[in-house]
Amino acid sequence: MLVLEALKEAGARTPGAMGQTMSIVGGLVLGQAAVSARFAAAPTVIVVAIAGVTGLMVPKLQAAALWLRFALLAAAAAYGLYGVGLALALILAWLCRMHSCSIPYLLNLVPRSWLCPAGAV
Repeated sequence: MLVLEALKEAGARTPGAMGQTMSIVGGLVLGQAAVSARFAAAPTVIVVAIAGVTGLMVPKLQAAALWLRFALLAAAAAYGLYGVGLALALILAWLCRMHSCSIPYLLNLVPRSWLCPAGAV
């Protein structure tokens, strides 16, 4: 993942279409080399590639997605699947505590029937 992030940064700082081409070709070459050297499995390379592409979908959230991705990676490296579950639970608890303009951040996930009971209006 670190190599993929380095390639994305190098591609973003190279002018024109050359930067995008360099990122894509570099990712393909390094992914193929990692699989052929049995350093990484093919599904791992596919998951990292999908994570890299989805990180580019919303450019404003790219930094936040990067931090969350590395936090989940560190939790997975330290504690395995239990670490990922714990990290996701902590992220969900953090999102539940967040407010934007005095409105809970995850308010839209609550069904409307819970917010306003039938006889309350």
